[in-house]
Amino acid sequence: ASHRAGASTKGLLVDIATRQKTLILRFSKEVLLISLGYAVSSTRSVLGEVADLFEASQEAIIFGVDSVGLPKLDKMCTMRQMRDVTFYSMQVMPMVREVANAESNSQSRATASSTAAPLAAL
Repeated sequence: ASHRAGASTKGLLVDIATRQKTLILRFSKEVLLISLGYAVSSTRSVLGEVADLFEASQEAIIFGVDSVGLPKLDKMCTMRQMRDVTFYSMQVMPMVREVANAESNSQSRATASSTAAPLAAL
């Protein structure tokens, strides 16, 4: 209703930002499961989907989504916080994508095994 009235709401922004924290935890979980050899093929798929959702959500937070009333960031303190998240994602996403997009399940598992500890440390 508030969106139809032309007002933007912070509730959606808070929900998406909270989901980002959950998705970051899921990166570590999915990579760990792959490194342990648990349902590697389906877990790789889930990891790729989580990575896609994380990146789309981050873009929505920064640039806004007019169709749902999510405004573009314009507050300096929020921009600084998103800078930190962007810095983190620039470190994490290459590792996540390497595991998810490996040529084979065995290569994905080997990559996950060497990536799990550094990913968890971030």
